[in-house]
Amino acid sequence: MNKCKTVIPFLILIFSFNHLTAQDCNFETDKTDKFSKTRVLYTEPIKINDKKIKLKNVYKINKVEMQLRFENDNYFVNLDFYFKRGVSLANSTSNLIILLTDGSTIELRCTKDIPDFKTGFSSMVYSYNFKLSQEDYNKLLSTDITDFRMTSAINPVEFSVSEKVKTSKIFTCLKNNI
Repeated sequence: MNKCKTVIPFLILIFSFNHLTAQDCNFETDKTDKFSKTRVLYTEPIKINDKKIKLKNVYKINKVEMQLRFENDNYFVNLDFYFKRGVSLANSTSNLIILLTDGSTIELRCTKDIPDFKTGFSSMVYSYNFKLSQEDYNKLLSTDITDFRMTSAINPVEFSVSEKVKTSKIFTCLKNNI
């Protein structure tokens, strides 16, 4: 009888932990490519900024969403910038500089000359993809991102990540599901 009193709360604790962890791990895409047999996994996009971002011109970025992607055995960070109206921020000569909680930085290159673009009811969304090395990805598993800076000749942008967002959990989530 005493064993049951110990085992049941332990099982409830384990179930609760797994349930909470699963809630942090939501995927927009989870499939295996039928030709290459490689895994394609995209996290759900999450809003990472608290405040609107004012650019040097009259445009403002209403929100930024981050999505992690694993495709063709490569890791990517995708950033979606939401404007009411705006102009493209970057191209393949632009870099994304990531500032981490330990004070170090990671610099990534934009993968496309022209960003993906979509329009919504009251906004325009520009999507930029940045490839991560395995070494940088491993660092992001244990260190949170505090700030982003996207270099650009026309519209450089810098913003802080909301303190509520723990980016290392998102990177770990993706890694644990590959």
